[in-house]
Amino acid sequence: MDEWWAVSSDTEVETKFFEWKNLLAQVYGEDLGDAGLFATHLSSTIRPNARVYRSDTSTSAPEQLSRMVDGPAFATLGILNFVEGDFFAWVLEPLWAPVRSTR
Repeated sequence: MDEWWAVSSDTEVETKFFEWKNLLAQVYGEDLGDAGLFATHLSSTIRPNARVYRSDTSTSAPEQLSRMVDGPAFATLGILNFVEGDFFAWVLEPLWAPVRSTR
């Protein structure tokens, strides 16, 4: 969660969080969204993608993450429209890169 707080005030990240939160409230009829659930949804979105996309050893970890989150990794495998930019693409924001590289 420290990573989230490091980037949560970024305008683009904040916008994605509030859009996700508002859509979640529409689905469930009440405000259930918080940073913890957002992180859980992020994890449950990226982990299955990682299982489909086995590590490409010719690229660095940040490049692998970018290709997996944005979709080119799957297009290379012939899997089209598997991944599109969504609320959880905030992990690719430049502000997040320094935090991500220290892990």
